[in-house]
Amino acid sequence: MKQTRRSFLLGAGALLFTPYAARATSSTAVIEGPAFGASWRLVLPAGIDTFKLQHQLQAIITSVDATMSPFRPNTEISAFNNSHHSNWTPLSKGPSRVLGAALEIARETDGMFDPTIGALVGRFGFGPITRPSQGNYTNIYLENNRCKKDYADMSLDLCGIAKGYALDEMVAVLDFAGVENFLIELGGETFARGSHPTGRAWHVGIERPHSQPVAFQQLVTIDGHALATSGDSVNSYVVEGQRYSHIVNPRTTKPANDRLASVSVLATTAMRADALATALFAMGADAGPQFADKTGISALFLLRDGIDFTEITTGVFANQFLT
Repeated sequence: MKQTRRSFLLGAGALLFTPYAARATSSTAVIEGPAFGASWRLVLPAGIDTFKLQHQLQAIITSVDATMSPFRPNTEISAFNNSHHSNWTPLSKGPSRVLGAALEIARETDGMFDPTIGALVGRFGFGPITRPSQGNYTNIYLENNRCKKDYADMSLDLCGIAKGYALDEMVAVLDFAGVENFLIELGGETFARGSHPTGRAWHVGIERPHSQPVAFQQLVTIDGHALATSGDSVNSYVVEGQRYSHIVNPRTTKPANDRLASVSVLATTAMRADALATALFAMGADAGPQFADKTGISALFLLRDGIDFTEITTGVFANQFLT
């Protein structure tokens, strides 16, 4: 692990486009749309027909929201959550794939990423799942596009990985269309392939936590990888001087609230980056970097240190810093 110290305001990180990458220029085109209460944005070389791409990419957002959102009453996930039985429940291809990836990463992280803790998250005021629940990811079974649970009151919340899935599907559309060079961002998660039309690498900014105005802690270059950040910048609150995050530690059953401000993860897929960032943040300032270092995950940890922050990098993350 590599550790450095940088001075800036307290807070949590997010991924942002660098200002010049986010705007259309004579060499680039930009298309965008709404997504999950936020937005998505694609930067690609000028001259590519974007009309069809716009509709295809927006259709992915619509589909994921319509099948996996726990906030909507008629989605497949809500139907599973509202069922009062432990029988097999059919899932369409998308939710089945996402649940499979979620359970895989749950096993990999020994339950620190757990798609069944939505009720815990809701208990602390985050998310729509509020009824009591029991069990954990080991009590969920997936087989041939159907799933079941050991306890009738169990629920699923795929919000910690579904956005990554949506981004991966958007990347697949761009690949199928033959777009070789692009940078796409979805609600703070980013994927880039190839290079900027000027010939340089694609640049992505990692936000300096709670900076006003927004500033970057680091600029990184990415090609063929996804970048995702989890932290307490947006979904958190403070009680008696203690900040509580929307990310719950499944072992303590309480919101992660130690000196770790944010975790950014670089991975080959956005689903993996999304879920691992959540798991590492839940692990905390000590166990998170240790786990990432041991397992070869490329991550950047921002740790509070008074009014300063300490950076810890694992894997090859530091190699992506723009110098």
